[in-house]
Amino acid sequence: MDEAPGEGGARTVTAHREPPATTTDPDRAVEATGLLDTPREERFDRFTQLARTIWGVPMSSINLFDHERSFLKSTAGIDGVTEIRTSDTFCETTREHDAPLVINDAVQDPAFASLPTVTAFGVRFYAGHPIRDQHGTTIGTLCLYDTSPREFGDHDLTMLEQLATCVQDEVHLSSDREHATSVQQALLPRGVAPVPGYTFAATCVATGLVAGDAFDHRELEGGHYVLVADVMGKGTAAAILMSAVRTVIRAEMRRFAATDPATRGHLGGVLERARDVVQDDLEAAEAFVTIFLGWADPHTGVLSFVDAGHGLSVVVHHDGSTTTLGSDDLPLGVDATSDWHEQRVALAASDTFVCFSDGLLDVVPDIEVPSAAVSRLVAATGSPHRLVREVERLALAVPVRDDVTVLAVRKDAAE
Repeated sequence: MDEAPGEGGARTVTAHREPPATTTDPDRAVEATGLLDTPREERFDRFTQLARTIWGVPMSSINLFDHERSFLKSTAGIDGVTEIRTSDTFCETTREHDAPLVINDAVQDPAFASLPTVTAFGVRFYAGHPIRDQHGTTIGTLCLYDTSPREFGDHDLTMLEQLATCVQDEVHLSSDREHATSVQQALLPRGVAPVPGYTFAATCVATGLVAGDAFDHRELEGGHYVLVADVMGKGTAAAILMSAVRTVIRAEMRRFAATDPATRGHLGGVLERARDVVQDDLEAAEAFVTIFLGWADPHTGVLSFVDAGHGLSVVVHHDGSTTTLGSDDLPLGVDATSDWHEQRVALAASDTFVCFSDGLLDVVPDIEVPSAAVSRLVAATGSPHRLVREVERLALAVPVRDDVTVLAVRKDAAE
């Protein structure tokens, strides 16, 4: 640690460190956190508030470097400022040295006396510690400010490092979640070949960064399979379980589709085989999954399906009437001896099949009777794609308490 005396007895302390073994582009590293230009969050505000309490300073902040600006992710005692040019801040030096920086009295230090934060806002004292990503790249700072000169000893510097490490851990968690979101979105069906005579659309709006809902739809051996599933709970744990369940069901459906129709059995057998694979994991996690699994014959318009405790599927007929699909069968994971019963429904021209998760109940007005509410949505939007966009609009317009998933299939009218 070096001490550089400034004029008038001011003291600037800079702790040097070896550069990290692995470095990344700082701007891309910050973007990878997914935190830039996001609203304030209690999980970060608690650190800036704690910093004010520990050291009795009037101001503190968590800054993230974005090209030539500093985005203030969290502040305490600083109102109305969300970003500032990095070159106008003490943090520029903290970033350049990639090390803690303490300025006891900025007015007496020629290197900092002319900074706008000093001349315009009267800041005299500054202490900042780098915040680094998982690769050691400095992406921000945890900062303390005072309008009076003050001392800051080695013990203070150690505590600042410990608090900055806590902030860093929270930033790393955000990066992990952001990556998980990207991966989950990438796993959703893309580029599904169109089925002549039918229109498909689906969406999943997560209540957090990852969803415990899932959908799937794809052409297999001349048929088309559809899946909507909802793990009890939400968040990362539910998303992990859902990924496993969907993968197993997709594999079983491939085997089902490739088997001769005379010997393949019924759809309930698909869930029974999936149960044999994932039952132990679901029991260990004390979780279950509601599932709608369908197999459509595009030539006849017949949809064969099993409903494992889902109960949120509706066929809206061309005249506006509805048929609610469901069963008394249990969700996957509830009972290791469960079996499921296949049912069938025929789609006529201009009929629309809609399957959704219970998150839709929170965002669609007047959905006391789900079939009636879905029928109104179908009538108002006119197509599966517009229906999905309207559900997304509704889900994003209010704070959702649960993931919202919708899959819609319309049998097009004959030309």
